[in-house]
Amino acid sequence: MRFRIFLEEREPTRSSMEAEKRGLVSIGFGRYVKKNVPDVVVAVADKDGNLTDVKPEMADTKERDFDGGSDDWMSQHFHKTENGSTIIGTPHIGEEGAKEFVHKRLIPLVLKKAAEAIKDGKKVVFMAEGEDRGDDWGEDNDEQDMIALALKKKFGNKVIQDTWDDNTSPYTPIKNGEGNKVNPNSEMFKKLVSKFKDPSLVDVALSAMDAGQGSYIEFSDQAKKRLAKAGINREDEKSLYKLSFPADHGGKKNNVSVIVDEYNKLRRNRMIEKSKQIEASGGVAISTPGASHAFDLKREHKKRVIK
Repeated sequence: MRFRIFLEEREPTRSSMEAEKRGLVSIGFGRYVKKNVPDVVVAVADKDGNLTDVKPEMADTKERDFDGGSDDWMSQHFHKTENGSTIIGTPHIGEEGAKEFVHKRLIPLVLKKAAEAIKDGKKVVFMAEGEDRGDDWGEDNDEQDMIALALKKKFGNKVIQDTWDDNTSPYTPIKNGEGNKVNPNSEMFKKLVSKFKDPSLVDVALSAMDAGQGSYIEFSDQAKKRLAKAGINREDEKSLYKLSFPADHGGKKNNVSVIVDEYNKLRRNRMIEKSKQIEASGGVAISTPGASHAFDLKREHKKRVIK
């Protein structure tokens, strides 16, 4: 079964109708490319919907910062599959404007997609990001909880609560339950070591990534030594974040960030594979990954984007 990703359908505009006649497709933000050359912009639309040819230029594939959830931002973060599943990127709670976006735009959109699928007689599965699911959701802690609780309140057991991460985390809780540590025996850790051939560096990358995003991590002795040798303070959250996600600060890839990128790519691939399994059983999946996951999903699968 092929798994193709579509952009959200919208009412046709003057520019989109003209583009269709010319065999062009939109990549968002008023830019159009040829179907067989998706990386080169050949035309742009003005505010009145008029399409103008431009000198061919490489498409800007940089993700836009969250702007409250404009249509342009959504065009980068909303996808659907040919079999009816929906992927909607979201900022995480804690980011400016995220909570309002989740309540006013994301949850209503998720409820709408679920209602449409239920009306069509489809099994609907909500796949949250993370490993907690179902009865584990008891409090309004983050955007995944908010969506899960809204679906449960509206549809009850008509929507199955699940997650696309399942039990694949490379982390394990520490004894006092107030944080995590990297688990070298996890399947995900072994997959990363298989590719990068350096267990201690994989340990560093996973530890730095989680700590850099505000989680409490119990660093292993080898991770402590490698970070210290590199002159990086493991208690400096900002430094760890920059190390793990250099592109967010205009930096270049490094030997830690490439492991982080691969880890997140493996997670996204799991989301796609699990969605395919749900679709094969006659159902549809609704997934709400973090915004960067949704953006990268479109980029990674651009050869399968058909409109």
